[in-house]
Amino acid sequence: MSKLTSLYRQLELIKLAKKGPFTWVLVKSHLDKKSEGKDLELQISKRTLNRDIKEIQELFGLVIEFDFKSAKYGINTEESIENHLELMESFETIQAFGRANRLSGKVFFEKRLACKIRSN
Repeated sequence: MSKLTSLYRQLELIKLAKKGPFTWVLVKSHLDKKSEGKDLELQISKRTLNRDIKEIQELFGLVIEFDFKSAKYGINTEESIENHLELMESFETIQAFGRANRLSGKVFFEKRLACKIRSN
């Protein structure tokens, strides 16, 4: 499995976590849908999910934890670092440039407003 595939999958996990708490079944379903029509194999095991969650914390500063009471994964807003959004956006921009062969010769950059993590 390539590092690029791992990063893409981790971004999908982050997007899922930002929507709210999620279950293992939802992760599998979400990644299956994202794999359709793409050259990426995003399906994972629980062990890989835990490894991805650890890497997400190391790379992006976003802490995703499993709550045994609800049997769901969710973002720990108290432990997370807020600058992870900039890293995610940079990676997604690079991905978009890599996929788009029909871009014109000009790119216009916009100034972005800082976003805060929503607490549940």
